Amino acid sequence: MRESLLAPIPHDREAAEGVDFELSLLDEELLSRYLLTMSERIKKIRAYAFASESSLEEMRVKLDAAGPWKWIERDSHYFADYLSTRTRDDYAMLKLFENEEVQGYQLDIRFEAEGPTAEAEWQSFHEDLLSRFLPAVGAVGVRETETMN
Repeated sequence: MRESLLAPIPHDREAAEGVDFELSLLDEELLSRYLLTMSERIKKIRAYAFASESSLEEMRVKLDAAGPWKWIERDSHYFADYLSTRTRDDYAMLKLFENEEVQGYQLDIRFEAEGPTAEAEWQSFHEDLLSRFLPAVGAVGVRETETMN
């Protein structure tokens, strides 16, 4: 007796004996896409709190000078005034805002990537933020905190 992978799976050993699963071409394609997506897609969300003597406007000027991203001043009911930038085509967003709960500024990071190098890309991106971005804005007392995203 042959069953498609998408057919219900027998729940007891006796019913499962003698069942030979056969993948249809559609089943194989769906399984292949699923496994590729699950193994090579990452999503990282982090947040850092810090103090700085610079204002948001001063930070924007410093960050634009440091590059490579263009920072935009925004405002919202949720964040009030904040800076943001998109750092990758597939998806990475940084938001920088003042947060009274952390008694200073907060950087929220959302990073998504897929492909065989996704994890290495995240590591490089994350290290760059910590070693170049935070010093550029004069961040002191840097600590991980809860994200606002």
